[in-house]
Amino acid sequence: MSHITARRTIFILLLLTLLIPLSLIHVYGAVDADTVRQRVYNVYIKVLDVYEAGGNVSRPVQLINEAISTLEEYYNTNDATLLTAASSYLDEAESLLPMLRSEGEQLRFWNNVLTIVGIIGIVALGLFAYFILPKLFFRGWSRIRGEYRIRVRRSRSSRKSLILDEEVWAVILAVIVVGGVFAVSQAYLSGRVVEPFSELGLLGKNMKIGDYPRELVVGDNATFYVYVGNHMGRPMYYVVEVKLGDKSTNIDPAPLKPIFTYERILLHNETWIFRVDLPVETPGLNQRIIVELWIYNETIGDLQYHGRWTQLWINVTSV
Repeated sequence: MSHITARRTIFILLLLTLLIPLSLIHVYGAVDADTVRQRVYNVYIKVLDVYEAGGNVSRPVQLINEAISTLEEYYNTNDATLLTAASSYLDEAESLLPMLRSEGEQLRFWNNVLTIVGIIGIVALGLFAYFILPKLFFRGWSRIRGEYRIRVRRSRSSRKSLILDEEVWAVILAVIVVGGVFAVSQAYLSGRVVEPFSELGLLGKNMKIGDYPRELVVGDNATFYVYVGNHMGRPMYYVVEVKLGDKSTNIDPAPLKPIFTYERILLHNETWIFRVDLPVETPGLNQRIIVELWIYNETIGDLQYHGRWTQLWINVTSV
């Protein structure tokens, strides 16, 4: 009997030895929503750094957006497995960044080399046109007209032939150099944005301008689409907040808790259109649906109002 008890004790100890580490892994390795949210911001900041180095960040941005969508789904379902899935998207995005940064730096280096070579080539072409081309032109002209008889006559005009005039060739040199440098500089600066801006607009339920909801009954949904466009010259982390107020509500921004919040990272020149179904539960005239655009500011490490808003006026009646 003592042997059986000893064996059971040993078995229980071995089982505990296996289970305790597993439980610790579960406790200390658990992922919470706040941690995933902060990781989203941190990976976005790293993406900006790679973008500034010249890297193509379209794939990492896509993965971060997948993580954002998965995190939003977690808020609706409270399914902890979604947090793990969101973390996996962020892991993949982060793993791509070193390679993309290296590729971007190499591409930028060779672009700079080609730009310098192009400028040197243009200057060399201009100098060739100024010093060598007149001589070649004159030799060719002499061979073609070598058998012509030349008659010298007196003339009161001391002006030289335009073909041999140094001022003419100097003008040609200037035109070649200035035109060439301008063309190279335009090619070099083609990807830069002079006046960055963001777009925010509203479309009706048929995704057209003008067919907005106006007269609603309590319990109806105000259905419309939000349009966001990025022309800021870099990937932007946009957050759209939808609020419901009235004619007395202060705006820009409105001091109201958002009913819906939507977020997405957009690449430069990328647009985002999404549908909103806003339920209205309180009757009243001149109610105001307010849509605001916010961004994540990596400098302050928090969301910041982007100074853009739009609105819809609705009248809600009881049944």
